[in-house]
Amino acid sequence: MSADQLLLTLWRRRWIVLLTVVAATAATYVVSRGLPKVYASEATLFVGNRSDATSDFEAIQSAQVLARTYAELIQSSNVADQVAGELPGDETADEILERTSFQPISDTQLLVVEAEGDSPEEAADLANTYAETFAASAQDELAAETNGQVTVADRAQPASAPVRPRPTLYAAVMFVFALFLGAGLALLRDRLDTRLGSEDE
Repeated sequence: MSADQLLLTLWRRRWIVLLTVVAATAATYVVSRGLPKVYASEATLFVGNRSDATSDFEAIQSAQVLARTYAELIQSSNVADQVAGELPGDETADEILERTSFQPISDTQLLVVEAEGDSPEEAADLANTYAETFAASAQDELAAETNGQVTVADRAQPASAPVRPRPTLYAAVMFVFALFLGAGLALLRDRLDTRLGSEDE
């Protein structure tokens, strides 16, 4: 089928394409708007190094390595269990970890704790509680061995908008997908139609 024939076929079956695009896009937007909203909030930890380094550069490098080490330690079930004990409700350590993520910022001494929740306040409370609990735990249990000092550099604030769902984005993606789907259905319908539609045919 040539390009001209393809365009002619799509134009003849344009209602199939149009209905597919409108129905799929609208359904995606409506369904995604009805999904539970999820909010995220971040708290930032500063990892210092109290070791006797011979230069500022070595001290910073050592602290950055320590921050990456703490990024692994903060994900332990023991820390999450302590956080669960500080929060209201009966969430387990595994459930707490499912709602949190941890990321050292490259080439800095900062460690970000991101938490998700059903409300802005819940997400911020989890992020702050986790950051504060780990800072205290690191001071009590790790400082003697690592010479590190962890402090909360920036407390989490309630988010103004949810991170998901994102109805507009989802609908835009579906719009593009539905164009191809509608075109495919139009071509299939034309292929299955054995009737003569014009004198030329």
